Amino acid sequence: MVQFLRSRGIESRQEDVEPSTLKPSQAEYSPDKVDTARNITGGTRAILISKDSHVLDGHHQWLAAQAKGEPIRAIRLLAPATRALMMMHRMPGSTVAS
Repeated sequence: MVQFLRSRGIESRQEDVEPSTLKPSQAEYSPDKVDTARNITGGTRAILISKDSHVLDGHHQWLAAQAKGEPIRAIRLLAPATRALMMMHRMPGSTVAS
């Protein structure tokens, strides 16, 4: 996804982020998926966040890190959430819930 976005002019950088500084971009979560993410040991993939600190992908990992009080690895897309989400929806195979 990061390469797809880069090819469309959205650059990114990796960083560690305090979960409390981020905002969700979706309204519903699965408590079971948050529990699963909370119990993962070892490395986890980075979540995707926007320039304006919205979680774009990885909400369950973000909520698990927030519950643990730990920083989370993130790829910050250097675009606001509205633009990044618009471009993400153009990726082949991407779907949007109705």
